[in-house]
Amino acid sequence: MAFHALRAGAMHPVRASAGCPLAPKSLYKQAWPIKGTAPTASAPCLLSAVFSSALQSSQTNAEGEWSAWAILNACIEPVTAALTTTHESSVTGGAASSHDITVYNISDPGGWASLPTNPDSVPWTTGPLTPHHEVADGPLPSEWAAPPLSFSIVLLRS
Repeated sequence: MAFHALRAGAMHPVRASAGCPLAPKSLYKQAWPIKGTAPTASAPCLLSAVFSSALQSSQTNAEGEWSAWAILNACIEPVTAALTTTHESSVTGGAASSHDITVYNISDPGGWASLPTNPDSVPWTTGPLTPHHEVADGPLPSEWAAPPLSFSIVLLRS
């Protein structure tokens, strides 16, 4: 995710749909305010941000437009929700020409490992974590199911 965040031209807030369940209050304390919620309120199970190429015209011309979504499901159940952002581009909503999903699960045993030979080639195929990786043509469905206790990176390309 750091790879996408560092090369992004902008970061945008993401809102989970109204049907997104709330995490237990004891799970985490809001360290920063979530717009529209009290500091003591439960946060949604899904916390997310989207990074985009929109402001970097040199990258947009070389690679096409892209957006990378960081999605954390902090709950013990899978959560299906429609994720929307205030950012309008050709790679949000249903207009992406391809999508790439990498999911890391908390149940992965992890551990320490050396960096891969080419650390700029993501996702890493060797290392302590075993990501589930899927590439497909076309946009994501309007609703997407985040696995329980997982961190997902969804890359959309125009």
